[in-house]
Amino acid sequence: MPEVMRAAMHCGYIPRSEWIDPKWEDKQNAPGGEGFADWAKECDICPGYVVRQPAVIEVCEAHGAAKAGFPSRKPAQCVVEGVVELNRSVDAYSAFLHRKAQKEREAKG
Repeated sequence: MPEVMRAAMHCGYIPRSEWIDPKWEDKQNAPGGEGFADWAKECDICPGYVVRQPAVIEVCEAHGAAKAGFPSRKPAQCVVEGVVELNRSVDAYSAFLHRKAQKEREAKG
């Protein structure tokens, strides 16, 4: 991935001092396209970095266990809170995709 795109996506693997604020007037020509330009306005750090963090991985595993009803043992409260937050994030992202699709349908008429 080009360095300018990593800097614009606020890649967690490069120093914050190298990050740039994505301000594209023509969203079609933004690195990653129009969808990226919209996403970049709302996020502080690249999701590719975030999903590789140990705490996030543990919460995702706990999320799977929660769907199965935590059959083996009750998890720590911080894990339960992480699962709740993960569910909120997934719901928010799903809503974002729904709104985007709705706008695209409306634009097509």
